[in-house]
Amino acid sequence: MQSNSMQFAPAALLSLAISTTVQAAPVSYNEAVDGDLSSSGGSPQFSLDVGSNTVSGTTFWTSDGSLDRDGFGLIVPDGMSMLAITYAWEIVSVEAGSLLIQSGRYLGGDCSTCGSDWANVYSTYSGPLGPDTSPKSLFTSALPLGPGTYTFGDGFGGQAPYGTWDYTFTFEVAAIPLPASAWLFASALAFLLSKDRRRALIG
Repeated sequence: MQSNSMQFAPAALLSLAISTTVQAAPVSYNEAVDGDLSSSGGSPQFSLDVGSNTVSGTTFWTSDGSLDRDGFGLIVPDGMSMLAITYAWEIVSVEAGSLLIQSGRYLGGDCSTCGSDWANVYSTYSGPLGPDTSPKSLFTSALPLGPGTYTFGDGFGGQAPYGTWDYTFTFEVAAIPLPASAWLFASALAFLLSKDRRRALIG
């Protein structure tokens, strides 16, 4: 019994030390397939994974008062980091008289420096308020974002911002490399495990 216990402890600790290398699939959510997103942003919450995580949908605001905002929560797990956020869009329709439509927003969470960042999805202005090119990188000054919970979504700003467009948020996530000390710890555990196994065979 003692030998079995000694074998289990190093094995369990070794597994814990290298567990961050085991990955699931990145998020791929599409409103057309998976259901309409709420405007509050509190639900659903997606747990991100290494790679390109995407959330796609259609949003609109019309002059008759119809409004469809989309929000969602994101969880960056321990051992991971969000490196980039891009917002891509394609205009479906714009009402006559619309001058500037802005979209893409940060709704809250563990990022104290995200603030507001917008993509000008449509604009009749020239110069700095002209339309942006899709896709646009957002919140670059706040990145990377470490483990935590964040809420993003579509927001509307501008002058007479009435229109409909399709969008895709892409969140690039990478694994945080283990420090050298962690790998040394894992190597030491592996050595202890192999040594204990040899003792068990001799015994």
